[in-house]
Amino acid sequence: MTQDAASAPQCLRVCKHHQEDLVCYLLDRGIPFTTWIPSSIPFIPPYPSGPPPPSIHSIGLGCCDMSYKPDAVDYMAYQEQRDVFFHHPHAHTALLRGGIVWCVAMQSISQDAVLVGPTYQVFTHGQAFQTSDGTYWWDDDLSEDELNLIYGVYKVFTDMSWWPKSAIWQRGNLDVGYWSHACKEWFQNWLTHILNGSTNVRSAKKWGSSLVLLKKQGKLATKNAKLVERYILHKE
Repeated sequence: MTQDAASAPQCLRVCKHHQEDLVCYLLDRGIPFTTWIPSSIPFIPPYPSGPPPPSIHSIGLGCCDMSYKPDAVDYMAYQEQRDVFFHHPHAHTALLRGGIVWCVAMQSISQDAVLVGPTYQVFTHGQAFQTSDGTYWWDDDLSEDELNLIYGVYKVFTDMSWWPKSAIWQRGNLDVGYWSHACKEWFQNWLTHILNGSTNVRSAKKWGSSLVLLKKQGKLATKNAKLVERYILHKE
């Protein structure tokens, strides 16, 4: 299931018969989608009464001093820790998120992991919603700490990361609903700067300002999505 209105007509036009073809189409283009399965097991929020207790199995790159500047060696250490996490069964859901999370995950996770659907960990590492008939629909999910590891976040006075968080990426003008040629060029250019030591981690504020690149492209994508949504609702 995709929630992007502009992607729906593409999917119907290209993949009319086989579900596997549709999944491959979405994965190849970095279009966000979900793979819900029905169950009678209810969804219980993990810590409904407050923040989760500290865990001895914490995940992430930890904290560093404000004066510390991670370099290419730190980036390689981040890649190694990130790739260890990507071996967890439910980590394949990073490919379903599209955008920057999809692009980072594509470096390490096979698309075949998505084709089998939600994993056996879906009831412990997943999310769910309930329909009017009482059925719960489940899919694998990622925690905030897991996402921060994918972004390459270091805890300083504020979060500093190798890659922008999804919310920041989606506000930027490069996000047009799929991974475009401009996105590919941006990603490879930034990765090259990281590896040759000519750039460093950024704060959310700096990521936000740096991703305002192609204003007309972002406005066009937003307008297109609204027009397609209006068309679909009118057809119904």
